[in-house]
Amino acid sequence: MNQYHLNVLIMKTKNIEYSEWKRLLADFTVNMRSQNYASAKGECYINNVLDFICWLEYRSIRGIKNVKAHHVYEYMVYLKERPNRRRLGTLSEKTVKDNLFSIRLLFDYAYACGMIEYTVPFPKFIRHHAESKKTLSTDEIMELFEVCQNAMETAILTLAYGCGLRRKEIYRLNTADVATHLHAVYIVEGKGRKSRSVPLSSRAVGYLREYERYFRPAWLMKNRSAGIEAAYLLNDKGKRMSAPAIYECVTGLAQRTGNPEIIAKNVTPHLLRHSIATHLLQNGAGLEWTQAFLGHSNPDSTHIYVKNRLAKLNL
Repeated sequence: MNQYHLNVLIMKTKNIEYSEWKRLLADFTVNMRSQNYASAKGECYINNVLDFICWLEYRSIRGIKNVKAHHVYEYMVYLKERPNRRRLGTLSEKTVKDNLFSIRLLFDYAYACGMIEYTVPFPKFIRHHAESKKTLSTDEIMELFEVCQNAMETAILTLAYGCGLRRKEIYRLNTADVATHLHAVYIVEGKGRKSRSVPLSSRAVGYLREYERYFRPAWLMKNRSAGIEAAYLLNDKGKRMSAPAIYECVTGLAQRTGNPEIIAKNVTPHLLRHSIATHLLQNGAGLEWTQAFLGHSNPDSTHIYVKNRLAKLNL
């Protein structure tokens, strides 16, 4: 493998030799950049794919149709053994995962373009929830908003869909975390104890301000206990709304639409989160931006929405 490592550096300076690999890499690069992958991370994905193609050429494998599952596993072994170019030792586990994730993007693109009939299986440790997620369409989302009967229900739907928050994150929100004047919601210690800032659209700001100005103060008056209630969402006693109550609100909205297709999808706060992630990617949001929006620590968690985006683009 050390000899290959030296050879691949030479090959990269001379560019790829086989024309089919050249075309695929060029098309893949254009697609990545057109989908807002032009950041440093996106360029890293492209370089990872270039490394993989060079490795395949060294093995005399011509064309993506000839790449089998065992090639991917052999490449993973090579990555784990490959010397680190910047420090002593081998590549970190994160670097290996990033490389395999990049290759998955390549196979997804080739499959969506009809270059291959199926993608090869990948190592288990990067195959989190590989199945496609159910989502609501934008029209179905609008139906949910239309059946909201008060500003509380609209606020919950805005936080679950418009902000993509997890149910527990909605439950834990305090008034200090919702800064409509800054068009942002701040998540303090979300999943994995990670914090993040979630941007608010102008429409979301309008819905939340309506709740803050007209609904929340009236329910806060029902809290006769001393002190100030910090919770953002309140129940009918003026105290923090429970997580189950938030869940029931969302499921109740779905039932209220009377739409059998919406009801059949078993709408929950998490399904709304899946829906906004898919809609963002379908409308051109980059993978890294969506990853930060959702609070995913691993890009592979966000990857489950990529196929829906490719299908929407008719690639």
